[in-house]
Amino acid sequence: MGLLREVLDAGGVAVPDSDRRRRSLRWSTVAALIGLAVLVVAGLFARAEGVPNGVLTREPQVVLDGAYYTGIVSNIGALVWMVGVTVCAVGVASTVPGPRRTLFAAGCGSTLVLLIDDFFLVHDAIDRDISGPADKLFLAALFVLAAAVPWFGRRELGVDGVVGLLAGLGFFALSGAIDTLAPSFNVLVEDGAKFLGICLWSTTWVLQLRALELRPSVTPPA
Repeated sequence: MGLLREVLDAGGVAVPDSDRRRRSLRWSTVAALIGLAVLVVAGLFARAEGVPNGVLTREPQVVLDGAYYTGIVSNIGALVWMVGVTVCAVGVASTVPGPRRTLFAAGCGSTLVLLIDDFFLVHDAIDRDISGPADKLFLAALFVLAAAVPWFGRRELGVDGVVGLLAGLGFFALSGAIDTLAPSFNVLVEDGAKFLGICLWSTTWVLQLRALELRPSVTPPA
C-alpha cells in the first residue's frame, strides 16, 4: 500500500534519482523478503507433512498429472478476484481519508477474504475436518460480510455500484443453493454461477475506480 501511495503521490513530480533508487531498493528488498518467507514456510510445511517440496511449489496439473486445462475456469476466476483486490487497493491509495477510501478499503478486504476462501478451498476444508454445519455457517458469514459492503457503502457506490455488487452476490447465492440443495445438478451451472458472480463483483470495483475522478465523494448529511 505504501508503494502504491508513493507511486501515485509522485505522479507528475520530478523525483531525484537518489530518492528513486532508495525507494526502489527498499521495496525490492521487502518483496524479496516476503518471497523468501513464503518459501521457508512452504519448506517447513512440506517437511512436517512428509511430502516433496514440489507438491507445494509446482502447479496442480503437474503434481496430479492432469491435463493442462484442468481447473482453467477456476484459475481464471482467481485472476478476476485478484483484479478486484488490486483495483480496490489502488482506490485506497488514491483517495484522501473519508467515505470513499473507507469504501475501497472494505471492498479490498472483503474481496481478499472471498478470494482466499475460493482459491484455497477453506470452506471445503472446514466441511472435511469439522463435523456439523460449520462449513455452511462459514459460508453464511462470508455472504453477510460481502453483503455489508453494498449496504453500508450505498451512498458512495451509487445505484449502479449497489446493483453490480448485489448481482454478484445473487450469483454466489445461486451457486451455494445448488451446491446445498441439488449437489448432483449440472456442475457447469453451479460453478458457472459463481464465476459470473466473481466477474460482476470485480467489474463493479473496476468501474468504481474508473468513476473516481468523474463523481464527487458523497458524504452523509450532518
